[in-house]
Amino acid sequence: MDLYISDLDGTLLTPDATLSEYSRQVINRLIDAGIGFSVATARSPSTVQHLLQGVSLTVPVILMNGACIFDVKKNRIIKSEGMAQAVRRKLFQILQRHQAEGFIYTIDQNKVSIWYESLETPEAQQFVAEREQRFGSNFTKVRNFAETLTGRTIVNFSITDTPERLDPLYRELSGSDLFRIEYYQDVYRPQQNFLEVCAVTASKYHAVRYLRSLGGFGKVTCFGDNLNDLPMFQASDRRLAVSNARPEVKEQADSIIGSNTEDGVARWLQHHLITEPAGLYRLMTQQQPEQ
Repeated sequence: MDLYISDLDGTLLTPDATLSEYSRQVINRLIDAGIGFSVATARSPSTVQHLLQGVSLTVPVILMNGACIFDVKKNRIIKSEGMAQAVRRKLFQILQRHQAEGFIYTIDQNKVSIWYESLETPEAQQFVAEREQRFGSNFTKVRNFAETLTGRTIVNFSITDTPERLDPLYRELSGSDLFRIEYYQDVYRPQQNFLEVCAVTASKYHAVRYLRSLGGFGKVTCFGDNLNDLPMFQASDRRLAVSNARPEVKEQADSIIGSNTEDGVARWLQHHLITEPAGLYRLMTQQQPEQ
């Protein structure tokens, strides 16, 4: 069986960060036919569960850019990549020097918690407000990351801000080989960037390879739009970029498909796996024994 993996924001989701009813129906039809489908995103479990309500996922999903693999059906984290003590110490030192107003994600006993030290910038306030109001996420204020999070499993640091304010932080973080860093434009607010830090073993590349092995999948086809999707492209056999994708992503793609404004991913799946005479869905249904 082959596996199809899609990024969410800017790729599978519409520009208002929702999954269209058409996409939901196509994906469920494929899953019902026994085809492997998953998503790979920077988002956390609570937001993904909300965004993918009504989708009957059977394959675990890749979250926080590969730092976490989550079984939606069982509501359980099956794999996570935590930061070693030396990595944590270095990260906290750099964040303190830059007075970075970001968020630490920890995983303990199958629960993801989100922590912050301050919310002075409009970008940080907007990040919290949107996730609390729309997805019911919970954020906890602490005086100091290093003191409070001792003993907890840290899997991700995330910050959103303007490139002018984030560039110095990015340059210092990227000068260390202790971290894996994703630095990319916010698809909903182009004037802002996301900067995310994980363990070096946490990436969409490693997570795709893990899912392939876990499910015994053959060919992997992926869909993406942003720079944080490039590691997923490297781990896949077929790479498809939506037409609204960044130029760097299109350059690495095998094909360009329709944009996220027109259900590009779902329409590609519909055409190649359902409508097309030689489509996998049609072949599978033809092979089913008569009732």
